[in-house]
Amino acid sequence: MELDITKLMERREEMYLYSSSQCEMGSDAGKVTWENAMDEADRDPLLNSQDEIDEAKSWIGEFGAWEEEEISKWTDQEVNAFVLQFIAGDIRGREHYDSDDEWLAGMESGRSGGSIFQSGDKWYAYIGG
Repeated sequence: MELDITKLMERREEMYLYSSSQCEMGSDAGKVTWENAMDEADRDPLLNSQDEIDEAKSWIGEFGAWEEEEISKWTDQEVNAFVLQFIAGDIRGREHYDSDDEWLAGMESGRSGGSIFQSGDKWYAYIGG
């Protein structure tokens, strides 16, 4: 599934709010970034239909970190927050490159991970299978 993340790319300097390490935010980094992601997911969710929520849950299940039964109990807000944190991490990966072109080339070559691509003046993240 492709998600339009242009609005996040326009705020890319803020992505540390949703994806940061303890070195950056201290020992509560996980708690703080999760709370920030939950707030953002409540205000402006990336996933806007039940089909998108279900597809994201299926994709998250492929990680193998949670049981299907646990994921099925997540609220739409929690799924949105997880997806936001995942995408924010990929956006933050951009910080290691001098330009968007270098960053995109790095992702295409496999030198850097990432789910993000550009089409015209829009930015998208691909999640799912």
